[in-house]
Amino acid sequence: MEISANRTLISPHTVAQKVAAVIAGAAAIALSAQVRVYLGFTDVPVTLQVLGILLVAFALGDRLATCSAVAYIAAGAAGAPVFGGWQGGMAYITSTPTLGYILAFPIAANLVGGLWQDRKTSTFGYAWLTAILGVVYIYLGGFAWQAVQMIPVAGLQTGLTIAFFKTIGPFILIDAAKAGIAAGLAVGVYKGRLPASTPSGFR
Repeated sequence: MEISANRTLISPHTVAQKVAAVIAGAAAIALSAQVRVYLGFTDVPVTLQVLGILLVAFALGDRLATCSAVAYIAAGAAGAPVFGGWQGGMAYITSTPTLGYILAFPIAANLVGGLWQDRKTSTFGYAWLTAILGVVYIYLGGFAWQAVQMIPVAGLQTGLTIAFFKTIGPFILIDAAKAGIAAGLAVGVYKGRLPASTPSGFR
Protein backbone atom coordinates (compact mmCIF):
# COMPACT_ATOMS: atom_id res chain seq x y z
CA MET A 1 0.00 0.00 0.00
CA GLU A 2 1.36 3.42 -0.88
CA ILE A 3 1.67 5.57 2.21
CA SER A 4 1.79 8.99 0.65
CA ALA A 5 2.95 10.69 -2.54
CA ASN A 6 4.88 13.19 -0.45
CA ARG A 7 5.91 12.28 3.09
CA THR A 8 7.03 15.72 4.19
CA LEU A 9 4.91 17.46 6.83
CA ILE A 10 3.90 20.26 4.46
CA SER A 11 3.18 19.50 0.80
CA PRO A 12 2.76 22.65 -1.32
CA HIS A 13 1.67 21.94 -4.89
CA THR A 14 1.43 25.18 -6.86
CA VAL A 15 4.36 27.50 -7.58
CA ALA A 16 2.80 30.15 -5.35
CA GLN A 17 2.47 27.68 -2.49
CA LYS A 18 6.08 26.55 -2.89
CA VAL A 19 7.36 30.13 -2.91
CA ALA A 20 5.31 30.88 0.20
CA ALA A 21 6.70 27.77 1.89
CA VAL A 22 10.28 28.78 1.08
CA ILE A 23 9.70 32.29 2.43
CA ALA A 24 8.07 30.90 5.56
CA GLY A 25 10.99 28.52 6.05
CA ALA A 26 13.52 31.32 5.68
CA ALA A 27 11.53 33.44 8.15
CA ALA A 28 11.49 30.56 10.65
CA ILE A 29 15.27 30.23 10.40
CA ALA A 30 15.67 33.98 10.89
CA LEU A 31 13.41 34.01 13.95
CA SER A 32 15.22 31.07 15.49
CA ALA A 33 18.49 33.01 15.24
CA GLN A 34 17.23 35.72 17.58
CA VAL A 35 17.17 33.52 20.69
CA ARG A 36 20.79 33.74 21.85
CA VAL A 37 22.54 32.78 25.07
CA TYR A 38 26.29 33.33 25.45
CA LEU A 39 28.18 30.84 27.58
CA GLY A 40 31.06 33.17 28.35
CA PHE A 41 33.96 30.97 27.25
CA THR A 42 33.12 30.97 23.54
CA ASP A 43 31.95 33.70 21.20
CA VAL A 44 29.51 31.25 19.59
CA PRO A 45 26.12 31.59 21.31
CA VAL A 46 23.53 28.94 21.99
CA THR A 47 20.59 29.64 19.67
CA LEU A 48 17.49 27.88 18.40
CA GLN A 49 18.79 27.96 14.85
CA VAL A 50 19.76 24.29 14.69
CA LEU A 51 16.24 23.43 15.81
CA GLY A 52 14.86 25.83 13.20
CA ILE A 53 16.85 24.25 10.38
CA LEU A 54 15.82 20.73 11.41
CA LEU A 55 12.14 21.61 11.66
CA VAL A 56 12.17 23.33 8.27
CA ALA A 57 13.88 20.27 6.74
CA PHE A 58 11.37 17.84 8.25
CA ALA A 59 8.48 20.07 7.22
CA LEU A 60 9.46 20.93 3.65
CA GLY A 61 11.76 18.16 2.42
CA ASP A 62 15.13 18.45 0.75
CA ARG A 63 14.51 20.87 -2.11
CA LEU A 64 12.28 23.44 -0.46
CA ALA A 65 14.21 23.34 2.82
CA THR A 66 17.46 23.91 0.92
CA CYS A 67 15.85 26.82 -0.91
CA SER A 68 14.72 28.27 2.43
CA ALA A 69 18.25 28.08 3.85
CA VAL A 70 19.75 29.62 0.71
CA ALA A 71 17.10 32.35 0.72
CA TYR A 72 17.91 33.08 4.36
CA ILE A 73 21.62 33.44 3.61
CA ALA A 74 21.00 35.50 0.47
CA ALA A 75 18.63 37.84 2.30
CA GLY A 76 21.15 38.35 5.08
CA ALA A 77 24.00 38.95 2.64
CA ALA A 78 21.86 41.53 0.87
CA GLY A 79 21.42 43.43 4.13
CA ALA A 80 18.13 42.12 5.50
CA PRO A 81 18.28 41.92 9.32
CA VAL A 82 17.85 38.16 9.54
CA PHE A 83 20.99 37.09 11.38
CA GLY A 84 21.44 37.00 15.14
CA GLY A 85 20.59 40.27 16.87
CA TRP A 86 18.59 41.33 13.81
CA GLN A 87 21.77 42.03 11.87
CA GLY A 88 22.55 41.64 8.20
CA GLY A 89 24.95 42.59 5.45
CA MET A 90 28.31 41.41 4.19
CA ALA A 91 30.17 43.14 7.01
CA TYR A 92 28.36 40.92 9.53
CA ILE A 93 28.90 37.76 7.48
CA THR A 94 32.66 38.28 7.16
CA SER A 95 33.09 39.07 10.85
CA THR A 96 30.78 36.63 12.59
CA PRO A 97 32.34 33.55 14.22
CA THR A 98 29.26 31.57 13.15
CA LEU A 99 29.80 31.93 9.40
CA GLY A 100 30.76 28.27 9.01
CA TYR A 101 27.53 27.12 10.62
CA ILE A 102 25.49 29.45 8.41
CA LEU A 103 27.10 28.23 5.20
CA ALA A 104 26.41 24.62 6.24
CA PHE A 105 22.67 25.23 6.71
CA PRO A 106 21.67 24.41 3.10
CA ILE A 107 23.65 21.15 3.15
CA ALA A 108 22.14 20.09 6.46
CA ALA A 109 18.63 21.02 5.31
CA ASN A 110 19.06 19.03 2.10
CA LEU A 111 20.41 15.99 3.94
CA VAL A 112 17.75 15.88 6.65
CA GLY A 113 14.91 16.67 4.28
CA GLY A 114 16.04 14.02 1.80
CA LEU A 115 16.50 11.29 4.39
CA TRP A 116 13.09 12.05 5.87
CA GLN A 117 11.38 11.89 2.48
CA ASP A 118 13.11 8.66 1.45
CA ARG A 119 12.79 6.82 4.76
CA LYS A 120 11.54 3.25 5.09
CA THR A 121 10.36 3.81 8.66
CA SER A 122 8.98 6.73 10.63
CA THR A 123 10.25 5.70 14.06
CA PHE A 124 11.58 8.30 16.47
CA GLY A 125 14.99 6.63 16.41
CA TYR A 126 15.31 7.04 12.65
CA ALA A 127 14.13 10.65 12.76
CA TRP A 128 16.52 11.48 15.61
CA LEU A 129 19.52 9.92 13.83
CA THR A 130 18.56 11.83 10.70
CA ALA A 131 18.49 15.07 12.69
CA ILE A 132 21.83 14.22 14.32
CA LEU A 133 23.42 13.83 10.88
CA GLY A 134 22.19 17.32 10.03
CA VAL A 135 23.71 18.64 13.25
CA VAL A 136 27.03 16.97 12.37
CA TYR A 137 27.16 18.79 9.04
CA ILE A 138 26.42 22.09 10.74
CA TYR A 139 29.19 21.36 13.24
CA LEU A 140 31.63 20.58 10.45
CA GLY A 141 30.96 23.96 8.89
CA GLY A 142 31.34 25.83 12.17
CA PHE A 143 34.47 23.89 13.13
CA ALA A 144 36.13 24.37 9.74
CA TRP A 145 35.61 28.13 9.80
CA GLN A 146 36.98 28.46 13.33
CA ALA A 147 39.93 26.21 12.49
CA VAL A 148 40.83 28.42 9.53
CA GLN A 149 40.90 31.37 11.93
CA MET A 150 42.81 29.69 14.75
CA ILE A 151 45.47 27.54 13.05
CA PRO A 152 47.53 30.47 11.68
CA VAL A 153 47.53 32.00 15.16
CA ALA A 154 47.92 29.00 17.46
CA GLY A 155 49.38 26.28 15.25
CA LEU A 156 47.75 23.14 13.87
CA GLN A 157 47.13 21.02 16.97
CA THR A 158 46.28 23.87 19.33
CA GLY A 159 44.21 25.60 16.69
CA LEU A 160 42.13 22.49 16.04
CA THR A 161 41.65 21.96 19.78
CA ILE A 162 40.52 25.53 20.34
CA ALA A 163 38.19 25.33 17.33
CA PHE A 164 36.61 22.15 18.69
CA PHE A 165 35.97 23.58 22.14
CA LYS A 166 34.59 26.82 20.69
CA THR A 167 32.25 25.29 18.12
CA ILE A 168 31.36 21.70 19.04
CA GLY A 169 32.24 20.61 22.57
CA PRO A 170 29.95 22.92 24.56
CA PHE A 171 26.93 22.28 22.35
CA ILE A 172 26.78 18.51 21.86
CA LEU A 173 24.21 17.70 24.53
CA ILE A 174 22.17 20.83 23.81
CA ASP A 175 21.95 20.07 20.09
CA ALA A 176 21.26 16.39 20.70
CA ALA A 177 18.23 17.56 22.68
CA LYS A 178 17.21 19.91 19.85
CA ALA A 179 17.47 17.00 17.43
CA GLY A 180 15.23 14.98 19.73
CA ILE A 181 12.64 17.76 19.87
CA ALA A 182 12.63 18.15 16.09
CA ALA A 183 12.41 14.39 15.57
CA GLY A 184 9.62 14.01 18.11
CA LEU A 185 7.58 16.77 16.51
CA ALA A 186 8.16 15.40 13.00
CA VAL A 187 7.14 11.87 13.92
CA GLY A 188 4.22 13.01 16.04
CA VAL A 189 2.76 15.27 13.36
CA TYR A 190 3.31 12.73 10.60
CA LYS A 191 1.79 9.81 12.47
CA GLY A 192 -1.13 11.96 13.54
CA ARG A 193 -2.04 12.34 9.88
CA LEU A 194 -1.86 8.64 8.98
CA PRO A 195 -4.96 6.49 8.50
CA ALA A 196 -5.53 3.72 11.05
CA SER A 197 -4.80 1.05 8.41
CA THR A 198 -1.23 2.25 7.78
CA PRO A 199 1.43 -0.54 8.06
CA SER A 200 3.15 -0.70 11.45
CA GLY A 201 6.51 0.48 10.13
CA PHE A 202 4.99 3.89 9.59
CA ARG A 203 3.16 4.17 12.89
